[in-house]
Amino acid sequence: MKKTFALLLVLVALFSFVSCGNGGGGAEEGYKKAVELLAEVEYGGATDKLESLAPELFWDYYEKTYAMPRKSMLDEVAWAVEQTNTQLEELYGADFGMAVEITQATEADAELLSKIGAAFAEQKGIEAEKIKGAYTLKAKVTFNGSSTGEEELDLQVVKIEDTWYCAEWYFYDEGGYVVFTVETFVMG
Repeated sequence: MKKTFALLLVLVALFSFVSCGNGGGGAEEGYKKAVELLAEVEYGGATDKLESLAPELFWDYYEKTYAMPRKSMLDEVAWAVEQTNTQLEELYGADFGMAVEITQATEADAELLSKIGAAFAEQKGIEAEKIKGAYTLKAKVTFNGSSTGEEELDLQVVKIEDTWYCAEWYFYDEGGYVVFTVETFVMG
């Protein structure tokens, strides 16, 4: 009886581990963390986490391609983030909190994932094989403080190797583009 019980415990533990997937929750948990990180930086003013919004491969490519230190972009992004955070503090109070909820997720099919991979290889120096997944998301950020509010977001996320990042892509007949969301903070 003890052996049967022990075997059942091992099986339960094994199934629990497998059901958690890659990194403890699979795609949904991974891309939710990416969106939460974006909200923490963009709305919460966590400028110390700016570099985490794109992989090291991108930052290396940026420095080599534009012959500029990453600090140049990070300083511009930090300024934009601080402006947004100041506005939110005026609306919701200096100690406002926020919660992120993913309300819709649509996985990229194989054809779109291939286009995304090719665009990242061409435009960001990240090999297409490193692009492991992509989703288009709808999310809601709820702000709580001296007053409350919410913002609806349309986002895109991409998994590069084992990590999810917020990015954007757009494709048309003649081509397309991809950018990390951190880049859009300085694009206006």
